[in-house]
Amino acid sequence: MKKIFIFVLFVFFASSFALAQDRMMTHMTSIPQAIENNPSITVPYKFYLGFPAFSSFNLSFQNPFAYNDIVKRRSDDSLYVDQQGFINSFAKNNLMAIDLKVNLLDFGFRVKKNFFTFTQSIRTQFYFSYPKDLFVLLLNGNVSFMEADQTIEFKKLRINSSVYSETAIGYQRNLTNKINIGARVKYLQGFANVQTNHSYFSLYTNPDNYNLTVKSEFGLNVSSIVNANGDVEVGSFTKNPGIALDLGGTYRFSDELAVGASLLDLGFIRWKTNTQQFGTSMINDEFIFRGFDLDRLFQDGKINSNIIKEVADTLKEQIRFTDTTNIAYTSWLSPKICFDASYIYKNNNKFGAYLRNDIANGTLIPSLTISYQRKFGRVLQLGASYGMTKGHWAKLGIGVSLKLGPLHGFITTENVLSYTNLANLKNMYIHFGTNIVIGKWREALLDSNKSSIDF
Repeated sequence: MKKIFIFVLFVFFASSFALAQDRMMTHMTSIPQAIENNPSITVPYKFYLGFPAFSSFNLSFQNPFAYNDIVKRRSDDSLYVDQQGFINSFAKNNLMAIDLKVNLLDFGFRVKKNFFTFTQSIRTQFYFSYPKDLFVLLLNGNVSFMEADQTIEFKKLRINSSVYSETAIGYQRNLTNKINIGARVKYLQGFANVQTNHSYFSLYTNPDNYNLTVKSEFGLNVSSIVNANGDVEVGSFTKNPGIALDLGGTYRFSDELAVGASLLDLGFIRWKTNTQQFGTSMINDEFIFRGFDLDRLFQDGKINSNIIKEVADTLKEQIRFTDTTNIAYTSWLSPKICFDASYIYKNNNKFGAYLRNDIANGTLIPSLTISYQRKFGRVLQLGASYGMTKGHWAKLGIGVSLKLGPLHGFITTENVLSYTNLANLKNMYIHFGTNIVIGKWREALLDSNKSSIDF
């Protein structure tokens, strides 16, 4: 009873912070790639080899709005763009995120109590943070802000996008019958990056005289393997080095109850190839635009182009623009802080909870997955999950792990119901792959013959 209470307490604590994307593969430990969520999770085989380019395909996507938030259908079956409905779909601050990882080579092997892994993969990560007011300004103008005597401020307008290769060498070991540890050291090679290093913009419209007060400061870093002539520089594939680290640990209270923690993607890339840095800043604290003098703007029924030129020259004097090339800079990965717990009931049933906190663009994005797995012999493992996010409390997921002799295949996905209506899809997660596995399926969930390395 005490074990169940600890597990329920963990789930209650985690669910109070659940806001974003979910993961369910952590407790399907018949899948070797589960170590990507916690490097201390015991791989239940003596050896595994992922099929080249097919061992693991992992894609997640998150967006504040769906197609149906923008395009609506009239009673006569015609379509129209619902501008206000589109704006209403946003929260005060929003994040668009895409994370794609494809394993090109993946294998692992056991030596007594030690397990070694190697993974070569290509990763694409895209994070774009923006406030709701950005689209209010673009679509509705500044009228509503002026009527409310409100300043428009963009403090969290950020982008961080990278494409890079990842070479990971992993190691795990059971220190005692209760403690398992693991780590993965990852060497990174950057291909392309776009990131803001600072960003601020504010606009105030005086409701009495309509004067515009502007404050702005913006910086953008860009790096690519494509040079200014549009040619790919083959030698640049190794000129943007980086390093990252995954750490994990698991503690078993008993054969049934275990908890774990992990820190993932703690690292950076140093960009040196075809770099360019753009920046703007106000020379004075702010710029006030008082409008045009109509008597001077129109002369003889025509627009006086000199007035336009004067305004443009004034902007050039007030705003400093910089464009610097060939200066190296550093971008940081988006680390994840994770906690997991599992409870095994009568050997064949496992209940799990996985709390994950992504740190993207300086914003904490917590998520929770509660899962159940059922073993059917040593061939099949099925899983179901329930994901909790802010405003979406019924993200159902499924997972299948099938082993036919040495051939192993798996697929996990979340938010399954959204696939029946793609027009309402705002987020998705899918992970599938195939492996060749050798050795007994010894994980405690799947075999009553438990040993100290089983979890």
